[in-house]
Amino acid sequence: MRNEFALPVVVGLVLSLLFSLTVSKAASQQAEADQTVTLRNIEFNPSRIKVSVGDRVKFINRDPFLHDILIVRAANPNIVIVPMTPIPAGQSVTVTIEEEGLFTLYCTLHGGMKGKVSTTGSFELSEGERK
Repeated sequence: MRNEFALPVVVGLVLSLLFSLTVSKAASQQAEADQTVTLRNIEFNPSRIKVSVGDRVKFINRDPFLHDILIVRAANPNIVIVPMTPIPAGQSVTVTIEEEGLFTLYCTLHGGMKGKVSTTGSFELSEGERK
């Protein structure tokens, strides 16, 4: 009767080990970012970043209070690129920029806290975006 339970237990342990290795790898990949933006003194630093489509941007909250990030298309703020994401004090969030364009970065909790993210190399709207 003991042998009936040995195989499921071994399979469970192997699956558990594989799952924990996958989670560890995903966590380490998330820590690797193409750009880092620090949130400190109610400012994004740097406040303007140039990235490529597919780049990961890590936002680190160095203030002793909660911030959040919201990234929208600069030409049409109704188009959300990264939905509002809270970042507790001392924590970080890594997001992937998956679209081409010029975007505005906001902390919705602190009205004057904003920045720009560009995949085009420019921080100005293109002629097409202005229309």
